[in-house]
Amino acid sequence: MRIDVNSDSKASSIETIIPKSSIVTLSNGFVEAITLNTVIGEITFDKDIIKGLTKNVEGDLSISVAKAEEGSATAKLSSATDEVKAKLKGRPVYEFTARNGSQTVSQLGGTATATLPYILGNGEKAEGVVAYWLNPDGKLEIIKNGHMTDDSKYFVMENNHWSTYVIGYNEIKFADTINHWAKNKILYLAARDIVKGKSDTVFAPDSNITRAEFVQILANMSGADLSKYTGSKFKDVWENAWYANAVAWAVENGIAGGTGNEKFSPCANITRQDMSVMISKYVASISKKTLPETNKALKFADDYEIASYAKDAVTVMQKAGIINGEKNNLGSYNFNPKNKATRAEATAMIANYMK
Repeated sequence: MRIDVNSDSKASSIETIIPKSSIVTLSNGFVEAITLNTVIGEITFDKDIIKGLTKNVEGDLSISVAKAEEGSATAKLSSATDEVKAKLKGRPVYEFTARNGSQTVSQLGGTATATLPYILGNGEKAEGVVAYWLNPDGKLEIIKNGHMTDDSKYFVMENNHWSTYVIGYNEIKFADTINHWAKNKILYLAARDIVKGKSDTVFAPDSNITRAEFVQILANMSGADLSKYTGSKFKDVWENAWYANAVAWAVENGIAGGTGNEKFSPCANITRQDMSVMISKYVASISKKTLPETNKALKFADDYEIASYAKDAVTVMQKAGIINGEKNNLGSYNFNPKNKATRAEATAMIANYMK
């Protein structure tokens, strides 16, 4: 269902009301999503939000979207640090508000997708544009999934609660990725605090990635509170190791397991096929989504080398455009399933999944 909200083209605040009677009719289950089209941007509610609204109808549903250049966030800035205020300076701020009758709706119970116009600033790269949630304490929390559209005209982000959001810029520069084939993928994940460099200036894109490093990336992408995951059942995972909480998170959520003999082998290099399996399990366990089929199925020339436990994951991710093969001398493609993955390859796979 698409609702066009008419207003002045220069309006900085939009409110639309969906009558209680209309909300009740949505309970028939035929509406998969509701999209509000406004001059400020598009907002889409998924079926889970619709389901929640139709179960708890308090009155008319009022939805407001306001945009300002840091102005609408003034009240929350009183306790913000100078660093936060500096990041907000001159940046577009969006205030999303929903009321169900007299009740303010903050936790949506589903996914709301906002598509907002954004013009890249001088010297800005699309991959470095990020969204922050300005929490009640005046602190900025990065939104992991936000991204610019391919035409670099809009910023798209998903969230499960409505509040105040800021579109910012967070370019992380590494001296050894300037001319690398994966530089844009690396920038995209680094800007969102999903991948880290070996140092402030070195990413080491062609170095092999370990099992510990990869589960840490997945944990970072999830946004999980890793402090809740403590202890280890593995002999080779020291409880104070930098990756210990991420390993515990991955095991508890069924994303990774041990390698035998009560070991996790955190420092062992991970293969391309095992990365595919972990991402596939992440999608099922954490994202709880079905990957789209954007590419035609491709049978890799070295398909016979792909382990049986990894075949389904590799197929699904190839059709989703997350993984690609390497063209060989015969013109066909190899997947190289048992090759040790590099940090660049891991970053590319994760970035392809997120976008």
